[in-house]
Amino acid sequence: TGVQTCALPIYDLKGNVDNFTLYEAGLITTPFHNVKVIARGDLTAKITLQTQGASQSVVAMLEKAGGAFEKAAVPPLPKSAKQAEADDKAA
Repeated sequence: TGVQTCALPIYDLKGNVDNFTLYEAGLITTPFHNVKVIARGDLTAKITLQTQGASQSVVAMLEKAGGAFEKAAVPPLPKSAKQAEADDKAA
């Protein structure tokens, strides 16, 4: 799933921005997929981007604005209630 930098200021994202933050802002359809942020437009907000990927130009924009990029693992899917119950019985 790709996200463009021009979308980030529209949602006034600040601080740590991860898959769940992007999902809550409506920029991605699920937080449980690989997310790569690509450059389109300017990014001047000081944020720490914690996704699975970012283009070199995005990393440069983040650093210029005082932020950073941290490569993060894809969040694991939560267990269904049925699977959690089966795991509890097996334990």
